[in-house]
Amino acid sequence: MKTPSVIFYVGKGGTGKSTVSAITAMTLAKSDNKVMVASLDAAHNLSDIFQTRLSHKPKRVAPNLLAAEIDRERMIQAFLKETRDSIKQTYSYLTAFNLDSYFNILKFSPGLEEYALVKAFTQLLDRYPDLDYLILDMPPTALSLKFFTLPALSRTWIEQLENLRNEINKKKEIVATVRYGKKEHGRDKILNRIKAMKEYYTNLESIFRNQETTTISVVANNDTLSVSETRRTVSDLKTSNIHIKSVVWNRVDNPSGLPGLNLPALCVPPSNTPLTGIEALNTFINTWDVDAATLVGKVVAP
Repeated sequence: MKTPSVIFYVGKGGTGKSTVSAITAMTLAKSDNKVMVASLDAAHNLSDIFQTRLSHKPKRVAPNLLAAEIDRERMIQAFLKETRDSIKQTYSYLTAFNLDSYFNILKFSPGLEEYALVKAFTQLLDRYPDLDYLILDMPPTALSLKFFTLPALSRTWIEQLENLRNEINKKKEIVATVRYGKKEHGRDKILNRIKAMKEYYTNLESIFRNQETTTISVVANNDTLSVSETRRTVSDLKTSNIHIKSVVWNRVDNPSGLPGLNLPALCVPPSNTPLTGIEALNTFINTWDVDAATLVGKVVAP
């Protein structure tokens, strides 16, 4: 099944991630690619940039181009409901207990924001497989780092649960599977659920680490704070075997004198007029004269 190429734009707040995301999306869409740009940042700016009201549901803002602003609270509530439903189904035999009384604590669980954003990302992939490009305008650095490292951390934790469950089954002498011919059918609902979660997070790890189909680009300005945070982002993700593929210097028209980050670089020049509205964006793209092939070559390719 076809899956979109994914471009994540990360970086310090205020560097222009939303603008760069919009420019990239429009440039690719003008070359007959099917594109969606979605903001995962709570401080949504795409509505202002495209000068149209955007929501959780993707909206067509230009030919070949959809845009959306993900409702983080909505995704948190959906994640909580999915978790409650899964627990009820898995522990359906505990009918004597009022499980609902224990679910309220879920909303205080750490990591809900990144779980919700990961869920939003996977939903976009599942619901729009015919896209050529999915572009994500990411939240500021701290939450973005948690987003990218969540699958590996969750998978490691789930593997421990799997080991524990297997030990419990052994000690209780529970037959976890029953064999019919050459097939085995799981009878342990909890173990089956653990294995499904492990597969989900393993697949996400693969997406984030696949540099052929996934690009993580950091948007930076040529100032001390932005450069310093960019260096930390590159280093922190590298420890999780997730690699920043390129740096986009925003509002920089002269590449000389830029800090050496050992990454492919693209300079987005400053604009004399506000980059808001389709007409202004098109004018900037035409003036900049960077075609889709060049843009993708510098931003997407290693």
